[in-house]
Amino acid sequence: MRSSPDKSGDEGWLRPMLWAGIVAYLSAAAVVMWPVRDCLLTPFESYRPTLTWTVEATNALRLAALRDAGETAAAYCYHRLTVFSACLIGFAIILGLIGSFLPGSRQVPDPIRLMILTIVSILAYSAFSNGAVIAAYLWTSGAVATNVGGMPALWFLSTAASTVSIAWTAALLLHAVMLLLHAQRPLSRIPFY
Repeated sequence: MRSSPDKSGDEGWLRPMLWAGIVAYLSAAAVVMWPVRDCLLTPFESYRPTLTWTVEATNALRLAALRDAGETAAAYCYHRLTVFSACLIGFAIILGLIGSFLPGSRQVPDPIRLMILTIVSILAYSAFSNGAVIAAYLWTSGAVATNVGGMPALWFLSTAASTVSIAWTAALLLHAVMLLLHAQRPLSRIPFY
């Protein structure tokens, strides 16, 4: 029998804090993309994405394509977005960790929701790292009329979407793991003196 979520514990502040971080991140992403909005929908025909699963390799390919096309401002903005992404993920991890140590926050998140969030995060990361490759394959085969994979808008949006889903999942997963570790500790704590 599952109990309904208790709004007095971690649900009372963890989610609003995560939402605040996500809204701040998305606002910063919009501010970062605004000055280079003219080049976002222009496909770079010279961009040749390759299958890669690392953040560094994916970002290096995109930054090189932007610099080679003479879009140094867009390259700077994309790099700034990746820095903001790392900050949001770090913020979410710290929130999940701190939340497990606060009194009253002893409710473990629903495992089905965590599984769904994890799957969504994996799919979002796949779209971030290899979505441009799949779009480029579709364009070269003639299935798509425009080279969507070469558009910086896809790069910026896939970065933002994967960052938000990974940050949310990381916070809740770390929070759940820490609560499970706390539950395995003996109830009587012996002071160290």
